[in-house]
Amino acid sequence: MKEADINQKIKEIFIDIFPELKKEKFNFNKRQEEFENWDSFSHMELVARIEEVFGITMDIVKIINSNSPKLFVDIIKNSFK
Repeated sequence: MKEADINQKIKEIFIDIFPELKKEKFNFNKRQEEFENWDSFSHMELVARIEEVFGITMDIVKIINSNSPKLFVDIIKNSFK
């Protein structure tokens, strides 16, 4: 899977879960604490959606440490190696 495709899908997932992102330029490096509504519930929603869309199961340590869209992209890229 190409990185551009992964980026696009991650962006769509984030915008779906955090609709306020439609109003701003999407930043893959934006960290969890910079998101207004990124709490434990939305974190698990992100993980579930990403696992479903990409057909992967993420390691619990990676799930806990993922705090930006870029880190999710990196996990997905490594899953397809």
